[in-house]
Amino acid sequence: MRKKTWMICLLLCLGWQLQAQEKEENSREVERYTWDIGTDLLFLINKNVVPPSLFVRWNREKDNKLSAYRFRLGADFAQHLNPNKIDTSWAGSSFKKTAFTLFSSVGKEWQKQFNQFQLFYGADVFLQYTYEVYEGAILFGKDYYPRNRNLITGISPFVGMKFFIHSRISLSAEAHANMAYNSMAIHSFDAVANPPTPSKLTANFFQLRFNQPLYVFQLSYHF
Repeated sequence: MRKKTWMICLLLCLGWQLQAQEKEENSREVERYTWDIGTDLLFLINKNVVPPSLFVRWNREKDNKLSAYRFRLGADFAQHLNPNKIDTSWAGSSFKKTAFTLFSSVGKEWQKQFNQFQLFYGADVFLQYTYEVYEGAILFGKDYYPRNRNLITGISPFVGMKFFIHSRISLSAEAHANMAYNSMAIHSFDAVANPPTPSKLTANFFQLRFNQPLYVFQLSYHF
């Protein structure tokens, strides 16, 4: 009888302790919100891979499995307000007169939560368009500005880690690999031809890149 009593007391004590530990752990966990919005901070130190962007994540939970759908839209524009004076000789392409980049991506990620830390991985489908105009020279009295354009589309697998400063504020870093198709056109000038004439070079090719260990460093707000 005494043994049974001791066993019951021991089981009750263990149950109480486990319940207390569970409550303590749950009190340390961050609250999960449906949406978060953020931006990449790497452009502040001129180390950004994507142009300055706005990021939106739709967090989901089903059968205790965490996932999210994600969307990024970014753009960059630069205009040289004091261009070089074009003389009568071939000056080359020394400065970008105009530069424009538009970027968008959509993807899905899967998440593993460890209190204030979160591991996530997945893949994005992305599209990037770049257009650049360079300061050039004049030829036989006519201005000429070399220009490039490039359209890139592909898939970008990623893995990342997030730290919650607060349930509503987090910092995260992502590493990406890109598998992309490039469609490029370069409008230049053939100064050797007689008479010198404008020229156009086009190229279409696939590209695989693994050298993006810090793709974004992001600050997000959760709501």
